[in-house]
Amino acid sequence: NLGGKLPSLIWVKNLQMSAALAEGGQPIDSEERDKRLAQAGEWAAQCGIPVVVYWIDAKQIAAKMNELFQADASTVLEGSKFNARGLIKVLANPKPAWTAGLGEEMESAIRAIEDPSRGGQQFFEKCSFENAAKGNVIFEVLHSPTLELHGSVTFGGGESVLLEFASKYLNSTSGFDTNNAALFPHSRGRDSDPIFPRHCGSSFGGKPAVSMLHGGAPASNSFGDVPDP
Repeated sequence: NLGGKLPSLIWVKNLQMSAALAEGGQPIDSEERDKRLAQAGEWAAQCGIPVVVYWIDAKQIAAKMNELFQADASTVLEGSKFNARGLIKVLANPKPAWTAGLGEEMESAIRAIEDPSRGGQQFFEKCSFENAAKGNVIFEVLHSPTLELHGSVTFGGGESVLLEFASKYLNSTSGFDTNNAALFPHSRGRDSDPIFPRHCGSSFGGKPAVSMLHGGAPASNSFGDVPDP
């Protein structure tokens, strides 16, 4: 209940940031900074709500890719086209540590992306790893222990959504409470899109689930019948 006050939209944008304390951690490219601030101002005018721009350093995303996917992930992906596939194979040994917390349906969804039957669409795109890592970073930098709830919801999506939810919001080893996540598997109409399991945590109107905070088995209702959004 915001008491009639409109919520703010926080737009998190990754740019190369200055490391100089005197410069306050501002983007190095001032022209790009001004462009994004102007864009945020346009959104605020159009939507009638406050828009806050929150800068994150591109180095944070590279570090998160290395943490999530493999130690040299950012180096392996560097210089390749955004849609290059097969540079990193998620379920190939040695697997990322977070794959130990996958439920059967999320693992099957990843396995389907890496199946040879997809031909030229086999494996995840470069940009999927970057965007999944960015999603993890955004959640972490905006998190505060003073928040009553902090969750994530998505309506369909592509490969990066699958990787982000698999590594964070629907993963039994991530420390995230699945009651605060919702994943509605609506298709964008692309044959190459992942097939998501449906999940609706209690914070989004679903039945209360047994938390996966401490590595327990996925709650029995995690992918069952839930309300449509």
